[in-house]
Amino acid sequence: MGEPDDSKPKKRKSGASAVSNEVASPAKEKTKKRKSGAGEADSAAQLQDEPEELPELLAAAQKGDVAALEAALKSGAEVNETSRGGYTALHFAAGCGHADIVSKLIAAGAKVGQLNRFGQAALHLAVLGSGAATSCVELLLEGGADLHGRDGGSARAPGRTALELAQQCGAGKAVVEIMQKATRAAPPEKVAKKTNELPFCSTAEEVWTLLLRTSKA
Repeated sequence: MGEPDDSKPKKRKSGASAVSNEVASPAKEKTKKRKSGAGEADSAAQLQDEPEELPELLAAAQKGDVAALEAALKSGAEVNETSRGGYTALHFAAGCGHADIVSKLIAAGAKVGQLNRFGQAALHLAVLGSGAATSCVELLLEGGADLHGRDGGSARAPGRTALELAQQCGAGKAVVEIMQKATRAAPPEKVAKKTNELPFCSTAEEVWTLLLRTSKA
């Protein structure tokens, strides 16, 4: 009887024990947990791979817990503090569709244009969010969110605006209509190309004369 064949790859179990890869979504901001051992590097590297315990303010925003959010702000929590992935409480609230939390955070001074490490502002997450997505989008637009800002994109694809994300990734019809209406009302500015061409100068004296005249203008 021969020895068991270990050359075949073992089938990986799926289910609750499977660890998902990190994605650009605040509700799923988890990293792989790594086993520690004698051959591991320093503890800082190990900590980086541990699941993150969110600060009180961010956890409250993610859960939609108004009372906990207000308590965190009263106790001095920084409204724009971030998670490891660069998500603020506003990112979490917008992505999870908690309009009441979005409203309170904006009133408390949250930066609507702050980007996470994927180049996403809260508006990028709100258009694909759950819950009261339309209300979150409207609140962010009223708060000055950049309609035309693009997310980080990738090496293969350029970044997308919130409207492009909404159209291409299956956002609700109401959200798409809100974004289209806002974009029509405030189209992207056309930046005129500036030229720094100087007239032809045949001698060094002419060049210096022109430069002096330009500097005085």
